[in-house]
Amino acid sequence: DLPLMPYYGIGPNVGQQNLTDYREREVKAGADLINPFSAWFAAGGTLEAIWPDIGGVTNAGVRSIETSFNEATAPGLSSQPAFMHYEVFAEPRHTRGPFEFTYRVGYNFYQDTQSGHYSFRRFKVEGTHTFHPEKRDDSFLTIHTRLTISDVNAGNAVPFYFQETLGGSDIEGQPTLRGFRDYRFRAPDNVLIQVQYDRRIWGPVGLVGFYDTGEVANRASDLSLGDMRHSYGFGVSIWAGNRAVFRALVGLGSGEGRHLYFGIPTF
Repeated sequence: DLPLMPYYGIGPNVGQQNLTDYREREVKAGADLINPFSAWFAAGGTLEAIWPDIGGVTNAGVRSIETSFNEATAPGLSSQPAFMHYEVFAEPRHTRGPFEFTYRVGYNFYQDTQSGHYSFRRFKVEGTHTFHPEKRDDSFLTIHTRLTISDVNAGNAVPFYFQETLGGSDIEGQPTLRGFRDYRFRAPDNVLIQVQYDRRIWGPVGLVGFYDTGEVANRASDLSLGDMRHSYGFGVSIWAGNRAVFRALVGLGSGEGRHLYFGIPTF
C-alpha cells in the first residue's frame, strides 16, 4: 500500500516539472517454484494473481496524477483489471572463488483477465558479476546489468504501474540511477549498467564508489548507448563478515542536484 508515488510521465525525456503523484495498492497471491539442477544452474517458474488499485491523491500541496495525465499518457489510469502473471526463468550462476556471477533470464506474460487490453509480454535478463581482488575479502568490485523488453499485441498497452523505472530505487527497493530521484524515468523497455567498488577500511566500516548508466524507451529499437543517462557517487558502508550489509550514498552527475541513497545492498 503506497499512498504517495511520483509519476513524471513515460519515456526518456520527461521533465521534472511534470511531477505528479498517485496512490498504489497491490494484492498478490501465488507461488514460485525453483529446481536447482546443479550448483551452477537452476530453473523454475512463477504463477500469481495480481489485483492492482491505482488512483489520485488529495494531500494538500501535492499535484495529483489525474490533473495532468489521462489514459493516453498514463495507460491503466482509468481502470485496473485483475491480472494473471506467468513466468519461466533460468538462473546460471557461479558463487565460489574470486570471480562470481549470478544471472536470471525470464520470460513473463501478464494476462488482463477482463478486457485483455492490458495484456503484455516481458523478456528480462538481469545479472551480477562480483570480483574479489584481495584474498582477505576486504574489497569487491561488482558489475550489475539489466535489460527489459516488453511486447504487446496491436491496440494493447503496458500499464504504467507495471513499467519498470530508473532513478533512485525502484518499487522493489533495487538501486538504479542513484544520482536521480526515485522513479524518475519509466517506459516499457530499459537497460541499466552499474559498476561499484566496496572497500573495508576499518572494522565494520567501509567506503563505496559507484557509476550507474541506463535508459528507458518506448520501443526496444530506441535503446541506444549514446543516449543513456549517467550518475556516479560515493558513500560509506557497514560490513558483516565479508559483505557490506548497509550503504549510505550520495549520487551526483545527474544535472538535477544531489540525491541521497540509503539501503540494504541487493548486489
